Amino acid sequence: MSKIDNNFPSLKNDRILKAARGEIPDKLPIWIMRQAGRHLPEFREFREGHSFFEICKNAEYATEVTLMPIRRYDLDASIIFSDILVIPEALGLEVEMRAGIWTLMGYMIEGGGSKTYSKARKWLYAFPKESHQLLNILTNVIIDYLVLQIEHGAQIVQVFDSNAEYLNKDLYKDFCLPYLKRISEEVRSKLRDKKLDEVPMVLFAKGGWYCLEEQADLGYEVIGVDWTVDPKFVRNIFKNKNITLQGNLDPCALYAPIGQLKSMVQKMLEEFGHERYIVNLGHGIYPDAPIDAVHAIIDVVHKYNC
Repeated sequence: MSKIDNNFPSLKNDRILKAARGEIPDKLPIWIMRQAGRHLPEFREFREGHSFFEICKNAEYATEVTLMPIRRYDLDASIIFSDILVIPEALGLEVEMRAGIWTLMGYMIEGGGSKTYSKARKWLYAFPKESHQLLNILTNVIIDYLVLQIEHGAQIVQVFDSNAEYLNKDLYKDFCLPYLKRISEEVRSKLRDKKLDEVPMVLFAKGGWYCLEEQADLGYEVIGVDWTVDPKFVRNIFKNKNITLQGNLDPCALYAPIGQLKSMVQKMLEEFGHERYIVNLGHGIYPDAPIDAVHAIIDVVHKYNC
């Protein structure tokens, strides 16, 4: 491993960190899931000359892609370009980047994307012991991976659980919540052992509306919600919790006329309010999302009166 240089320059924008800590920034912070990726024409051009994993593993290439959305948009965070699929590859699986892939256990069992994830869910019922063994292996690696990212300078990290919608509450309590809690607790424990400062942690469980109350007790400073959740509903669940919310504009809203889009964003901001809130989409931005729509969203967010 290369020597770690922790002499980072002072932050010019700490809005997201303030919101995660419960402070009120000068403007509402916004970042967009998958902002460093396929919807940017400059990324598509860059991708023509480099494979996906080549970009992930080359610091110069990853840095270039990480900065692309920051150069184009007035966003409040740069997201380190990487992918969860580096984890199964590190565990010895042969991995190819194809359309429709996202989560770890689902990918490793299904062998690719799926509309039902029936093979992965079958494992939970038919092979619970083996499922827990696999989840423990993945959890251990995820913990080490997050600690390394923080050790190398990441100032906030997000744990994606992108397929919570495919499980019921009983399955989620058994096969997800304990591991999500372990990640939160053991990342912090390892940081303390290394005498490193803790950073805010975000949990985003897409489709996990049915266990938001349980998510509140896992130790994450920020809980992300998808576009199916009403802001007032989720605010009511978290009203007595010191937790920041993140979300939750429908990614398809970006295809609406700009005037209508701005009205939807304004309504979302008013319903979430300005305290303990980070603006984002309710999932990743789509590859053909209009550039002008992203500018419009950011403009409304940063003009919102805190």
